[in-house]
Amino acid sequence: MKTTITVCDACLRSCCWKGIFMCDNARGAGTVERTPGQLRCLDREHSDYWDGAYEQQQEARAQAQSEEP
Repeated sequence: MKTTITVCDACLRSCCWKGIFMCDNARGAGTVERTPGQLRCLDREHSDYWDGAYEQQQEARAQAQSEEP
């Protein structure tokens, strides 16, 4: 079974679907599934948005902010 990533069907970017950097057509767009290889070929965003690195970074920032006095 191939790994797929959910992306915006208008711009084919995961960061748009997640609401991080939304495209002009995001409001009426749907989603489609693409493989990591397909997304690498498109070269529309850094793979951090769909390999989990972005989420880990956000969680670390949130934890650091919650620990501040």
